[in-house]
Amino acid sequence: MLFGIRAVSARCWRCNKGRLSKGRFCYVRLADARRVVVGGGRADPYGLYSRSWYTTRSANILKPEAHMKKIVTLIVILALALAIPVSTVGADFPDVRPGHWAFVEISEMTERGILNGYPDGTLRPEKTVTRAEIAKMLVLASGLDATPTSAMSFTDVSDEAWYHPYVESVKDYLHGYTQGGQSVFSPNAPARREEVAEALVLLKGYSLSGVDTSAIQALFSDYDSISGSARLYVAVAVEKGLIRGYPDGTFRARGSITRAESVAMLCRAFPIPVTGISGIPTSAAAGTPLPLTGTVIPHNSTNKKITWSVVNDRGTNAAISGNTLNTASAGTVSVRATIADGIAIGIPYIRDVFITVEDENTVHISTAEELSAIGGPQSEGKIYVLDNDVHLTSEWMPIDEFRGTFDGGGHAISNLFVLESSNRQFAGLFGSTREDAFIINVGVIIGSQGVSASYLDYGQSSAGGLVGYAGDGTEIHNCYVTGNGPVSYVGVDITMDVGGLVGVAYDALVTNCYSTVNVNIAMSNINMMYPTFAAGGLIGRVGGTAVERSSATGSVYVTVATSEYMMEQMAQAEDNFIAATYAGGLFGVAIVNPRNIEIVNCFAMGSVTVSSDSHIYSGGLIGAVFGWEGNVDFEMCYATGDVYTNNSEHSYAGGLLGGVCLVSGTTCTDSNSYRLDTQSVFGKHIDERGTVLTSSQMQSAQYFPGWDFDNTWGFREGENNGYPIHMALPA
Repeated sequence: MLFGIRAVSARCWRCNKGRLSKGRFCYVRLADARRVVVGGGRADPYGLYSRSWYTTRSANILKPEAHMKKIVTLIVILALALAIPVSTVGADFPDVRPGHWAFVEISEMTERGILNGYPDGTLRPEKTVTRAEIAKMLVLASGLDATPTSAMSFTDVSDEAWYHPYVESVKDYLHGYTQGGQSVFSPNAPARREEVAEALVLLKGYSLSGVDTSAIQALFSDYDSISGSARLYVAVAVEKGLIRGYPDGTFRARGSITRAESVAMLCRAFPIPVTGISGIPTSAAAGTPLPLTGTVIPHNSTNKKITWSVVNDRGTNAAISGNTLNTASAGTVSVRATIADGIAIGIPYIRDVFITVEDENTVHISTAEELSAIGGPQSEGKIYVLDNDVHLTSEWMPIDEFRGTFDGGGHAISNLFVLESSNRQFAGLFGSTREDAFIINVGVIIGSQGVSASYLDYGQSSAGGLVGYAGDGTEIHNCYVTGNGPVSYVGVDITMDVGGLVGVAYDALVTNCYSTVNVNIAMSNINMMYPTFAAGGLIGRVGGTAVERSSATGSVYVTVATSEYMMEQMAQAEDNFIAATYAGGLFGVAIVNPRNIEIVNCFAMGSVTVSSDSHIYSGGLIGAVFGWEGNVDFEMCYATGDVYTNNSEHSYAGGLLGGVCLVSGTTCTDSNSYRLDTQSVFGKHIDERGTVLTSSQMQSAQYFPGWDFDNTWGFREGENNGYPIHMALPA
């Protein structure tokens, strides 16, 4: 208890300890959200050392009540005497009512702890801001480090001054002056508008290249009063919306700046970015208007206004009027929610969602028995909706020839296993999908026995955790495969393709999917003349397919042993390309014949290990590109897993791509793609595609130029080794 009020957290941000230290002060956060400053030998009259609260169980910072009363009484008397600001986070200021022009910005900045009120409960929005105060505001709003330092850059800024660490932190943006041959900062002088404009432009990293000042010359009648050295910065600040002029057409470059004006600028320059939108509806009834709503995350994001648009109506005849979705027919419509300036000025936050439009023919599924009955030609044109998680208790009979729409509703199907003894040509939750099948929003959790294809007849067989064979226009979005068991094939004499998500994808589209399971192929005593085997962490074999924002983190293992007789036949054959094994962290092989393949914003992190007496193509991302009369393009991708092969004579390996086998008219291009410098890559022929980055470089967006770190990529603490990860992965 502190003054009869419960303290909920206490820790000094400077000493990061639960006690007071000589020469320091500490904050105590109270249960009603107020803060007081206690202890210390240095005054902090403006509450400028405020930081995010560290919760602690330690109560050592709380002194005996009698002693604390003396300390706090002294602080309160001093504050009242000097009429200085104190923290009133979340308070209601009588001089800043909802009608005030900067009410929203002031509310945000007080909540963020960047602006505080005064002991009498007022904010005084028209009070002039000093250079020391704006230095502190710039640091807190931009996230600059203001760790106390012994540096003394300005003769008029003592290292004992409360603003010293802020001035040192911001000195390269809010510049000082030269007076009498000495560098000074003039901390108590009013902050000038053109100086703040320059500081904001520098902090934001905006370029001055090609900037034209004619626009502000025409806009402001007092253009000539803007310092020559500041005009380019003012032009950029105005263009970016960071600062504005006055209603009378002036800019007042040398004029002072008020507390309200300063927070308005900082809100525009350093908004609280949107990180998500929850609660968007995912189902609708055909012919019934659907109100489109969503909750912006975090709740205090600077910009929250959502605008809606249709990306693809997929035959539903969908249209949006304001915030209402109108549909005429059943199907699945792709809707985009956009928040202008949601990430930063000029950078919107974008979220795409699928809304399943139902009619009287929609089939709802809640049991394994109902799920097993949805395959075959009768599924064409139908919509199936999974209403809950389903746990399988026996071996799964893959759904074959699926031709409809399956919306998993964000649910998962667990304990999926298909035994190799079942003699399945296509193994997975779905054995095969055809005729524009559409699968969204479902997770598959593989049981410990795994998913195996084991087709005993000659031909082609494939296995995937979600789909064994996805062809004929199949689309797969927002799906994942995890679990303890692998996706595998064990057998002889067959062309086999295995992937964590999909075994084979022809003429398909896959977006926003991932797999974490291991992928295995084990072939022995091969007697086929031209066998091929493809294993990929996400997809075994792709052709005419686009894959975007997808990943695989499981390892890939392939073992192939050919019979002695076939080894002799292969040695006598004139063909140089007789049998091949393809293995990649993401895809085993990408085949162009002549359909193009696009791989964008993808990554793979699992190791790839191949032991084979055939030709080997193994890569951290893709084993090989093979085909004719088409193109394979992969961009903004990376791979980090090791690549091992045993065949020294006919092995092709690479950190990204193992090898390229192209006939005339086919190209393979990569751009803005990367591999890890510590990758171990073993093979006779090494492909050097991809820019090499160190582990620390992989953890920084600055080494991925052109990548979208606003809506596609990001970093999550404790995940993915700190490397870029997709921000909208299904959970």
